[in-house]
Amino acid sequence: MYGKQTSWLPIVDFVEHHKLEGVTQFYFYVGEISVHDEKILNDYVRTGEMEVIKMQDKYKRAVFGNSDPGIGEILIQVMSIVKDKDYPAKYKNSKELENELIFKKYNQSLTPIWKGKKAIVRSDKIGIMSVHYAIAKYPGIKTLFANSTLAVLRHLRSTKHRINGSAWHLTPNENGTLPIFREVPLPPTFSETLREAIIKRVQFVYKTIPVNRSTIPSHLANMINHPDPCSKPWPDF
Repeated sequence: MYGKQTSWLPIVDFVEHHKLEGVTQFYFYVGEISVHDEKILNDYVRTGEMEVIKMQDKYKRAVFGNSDPGIGEILIQVMSIVKDKDYPAKYKNSKELENELIFKKYNQSLTPIWKGKKAIVRSDKIGIMSVHYAIAKYPGIKTLFANSTLAVLRHLRSTKHRINGSAWHLTPNENGTLPIFREVPLPPTFSETLREAIIKRVQFVYKTIPVNRSTIPSHLANMINHPDPCSKPWPDF
């Protein structure tokens, strides 16, 4: 995730989706992130589901997985999805969140292809990474090419914020024809479970809880010379 767009919603969409696929641990490498967006990462760290590595720890390698020790990289075909809107800057309310759920809002997709393929890597077995794949692996380490019947990566490609080719969805193919898109939503049961998980996590992190004024003795604030806690937070908080 890069560029000037906010990342709190893509993060929770990504994590909750892959939790439903069976993933139990996430590793996020962070170069730069806003305070608002970082709150969602911190909450996954709190629940033990995520390790966040700041990019200054550039030589740290996370060892994970118990598959074939000779496989260091799995390459996956991408299914490009048109993303023609911006993510909301911050969480406002549940109604807007429902309308902005990424997996429901963006589903205009191309057929999976190898061009622009993505990689899942075991970082302790990789020497040098390029953008999409490893360009140097340790001796004896292999790359596995995953068939699209086994795995496909849903790749949301912006039509507005790309350094090169923002109008990629309107660019003719080599034969001169325009790309053919089709609606490819997630399965209904998976989609509803994902929806509930995202909303639950986002509201836990960002939703403001109203103060019940009647439960706060008025003499308490007056006694310690603090402002009315119903009008604004106390400085110590």
